[in-house]
Amino acid sequence: MTEHLLQQLQNHEGKWVALFGPDGEMQIVAVGEDAAEATERAAKRGYRETTLLKVLPSEVAYVSLS
Repeated sequence: MTEHLLQQLQNHEGKWVALFGPDGEMQIVAVGEDAAEATERAAKRGYRETTLLKVLPSEVAYVSLS
């Protein structure tokens, strides 16, 4: 994740975000209270294949599994 994306994620702590784009260029395309809501909002904007992420509080570390 880029520093810019990490800064944007801080605005959505406790929410689910739908991300779209290639690695290093991902951007937030939708936000929801749960994964289903974020997915639905992304689909309404034309993004069908997104990556979902639960945004944890900033004091929690992220560990990538891929």
